[in-house]
Amino acid sequence: MRGAILNMFVPGYRVSRLEPVDIDAVQSLLIRCEDYFQLISGALPTPDEARQTWVDVPPGKTTADKFLFGLWADNTLIGLLDAIRDYPQSGIWFVGLLLIDPAWRGHGLGDSWYRAFEDWAARSGASCIMLGVVEQNEKAFRFWQRLGFEVVEKRSPTRFGQKEQTVVVMRGEAHMEPIQMASADIGGTQFYYETSGSGHPLLFIHAGIADSRMWDEQFEFFALHFRVIRYDLRGFGKTPMVAGSFSHVQDLYELVKYLGIEKVCLIGCSIGGRTALDFTLEHPDRVSGLVLVASALSGYRYAGDPPKQYAEIEEADQRGDWARVNELELQVWVDGPQRTPDQVDQQVRGKVREMNAIALSTPSDLGQEQRSEPGAAGRLAEVHVPTLVIVGDLDQPDVQSVADTLAREIVGAHKVIMQGTAHVPNMEQPDEFNRVVFDFLNKAIPEV
Repeated sequence: MRGAILNMFVPGYRVSRLEPVDIDAVQSLLIRCEDYFQLISGALPTPDEARQTWVDVPPGKTTADKFLFGLWADNTLIGLLDAIRDYPQSGIWFVGLLLIDPAWRGHGLGDSWYRAFEDWAARSGASCIMLGVVEQNEKAFRFWQRLGFEVVEKRSPTRFGQKEQTVVVMRGEAHMEPIQMASADIGGTQFYYETSGSGHPLLFIHAGIADSRMWDEQFEFFALHFRVIRYDLRGFGKTPMVAGSFSHVQDLYELVKYLGIEKVCLIGCSIGGRTALDFTLEHPDRVSGLVLVASALSGYRYAGDPPKQYAEIEEADQRGDWARVNELELQVWVDGPQRTPDQVDQQVRGKVREMNAIALSTPSDLGQEQRSEPGAAGRLAEVHVPTLVIVGDLDQPDVQSVADTLAREIVGAHKVIMQGTAHVPNMEQPDEFNRVVFDFLNKAIPEV
């Protein structure tokens, strides 16, 4: 749970789940927010206010149900959000306090932070959010009304310190940020992309036999914890190929810049892995981590024999039999050298067939890819970001050799072999893949 909380995203700021080590920072913030305490109780915050904030829970709940979030500007705590899950009943999160440092008010931070919390809470199972506002706190009442909250109860007057206050209970629906589908004008074509979730950015790059839909089983899962982006490479899916030379690495750079992302964790499969690795070498300051899945490797000299289907693929290509090319490529990559088509999940085969058909319908000479020079194979020691290498035990031998090279020559790289999978392990065993990647992200990338 904590890993998810750390990825509640407020642009330009850091959000964390507060821990006891933060108690002095919390106390300092509460003191700076003395206007709130004067309004509510007619007194300044006590020396024990932060500790009390930590332990206060409603009847029937424990501190395990309490979540104190902190909003940080660099190393300064500038905001506090106190929430109780499943109160007063399952599916409802009760916000006890949303407080912003007076020096940081008036910039829309409260709105941004609440929306990020609402999205996170909805993805964590909340159906609605409730809270209480004292009638005298007119600014807070208008703030919550503007965010869509409605009054559901007006309670009897209660004493808060030196004041007697009437609390108004308000309720609002908990909405997840929807998947946003859009296109970006880059390099003479319209790049189709999707984004969802909030937190540290994860960008998925698909294989050469697929498009962004190959990440369907990852996209929703990781959107619970991160800001996720996936896109169709030039000539794949919904991104048209146009005449002329192009670079997948430059396209990726322009997309990252277009989306306003300063630092991103890249997850790439096959040519998507090659693109992610080449991008990292060209723009090391823009990458926080790498997940290389069945990755290709620029500049690598493949030593093994080509798959037995390659000669027939060339023949089918020359006569324009794209359906046969597609089937043979499925045998090479989805089935792998050790399985027959009937031994593979037919839904996976069918989905890859559908995606690959789009790429095969694009004239091969319409666009000319400019590869990165020198290739990454001779520069792997220059990679200095946390790296996870994933390969299926049923993939082509050359792909497994590349995985061995990546794991051996990238400092600190960790390799995982996924049993019973070939070139698209994320599609064949999505739950296991998601677990492996999520564990890696939580342990290896501090800002995540």
